[in-house]
Amino acid sequence: MEHAIRHLQSAWDLQDNSLCRIAAVQDRAAHTYGWRPGAEWLALRDLVEEAVKLAGDLLGPAHETFLRRWVATGNIAAVAREMGKDRSHLSRDYRPRVVMVVTDVFMSLTGHGRRRMRNSQPRQSRLTR
Repeated sequence: MEHAIRHLQSAWDLQDNSLCRIAAVQDRAAHTYGWRPGAEWLALRDLVEEAVKLAGDLLGPAHETFLRRWVATGNIAAVAREMGKDRSHLSRDYRPRVVMVVTDVFMSLTGHGRRRMRNSQPRQSRLTR
């Protein structure tokens, strides 16, 4: 997901993103773009843009600003300069948070529900099954 956020405006980079292969992206590509070349990356771009927009509403103002500027520039160092913050701070604290929220929203949009679900019972190891 981080790759898709960072390269949202780049057809070259998005066309090789593994998210293009999920069923919801393939379905949107077929229904929205038909057999047009690049339909998968266009569908992925649409879904990620929608997830980013919805995620912005779930984040606090500083994180939303970071996300919006990061999508626009693809460059955390430039965003850090604009926000007057340290690049490493944004990479370490802001980036993981916004990626997690965008991923959760994206998974909901694509019909995969919540990405992380807590299981009340510990998983058995493969060796003991």
